[in-house]
Amino acid sequence: METFVITLSAKPGAEDKVADFYVSQQAEYDNADGFISRQLLKAKTGTMLEAVKQRYTAEELAKHPEQGHSHDEPATHFIIIEQWESVDKRMEFSQSRDKGPERELFPNLMPDHTHEFYTDITP
Repeated sequence: METFVITLSAKPGAEDKVADFYVSQQAEYDNADGFISRQLLKAKTGTMLEAVKQRYTAEELAKHPEQGHSHDEPATHFIIIEQWESVDKRMEFSQSRDKGPERELFPNLMPDHTHEFYTDITP
């Protein structure tokens, strides 16, 4: 079994469009040769920051300022975890797909994203 992980961020205000895009693909995945499972995770943007603010004093927070992150209009982070029988099955699926719908997705995404196969090293 191979684990393929995708991370991406939706532009502020576009998170529902991005979520709908990935949810709408499920039937295509379910019918793909070699597909095992898929988990779609959408960040609860701002939840961690608010929890930290409630639990730490202003003095404690000042000692650990967040570097380089603006929370004025934060992007919404997504993680997609796919399980496949093999790397080849995932690559065949990717190459066989109609890329047209993705053109509608791209304007809703921030430029940063990753996609890679991973090895589970959980003890």
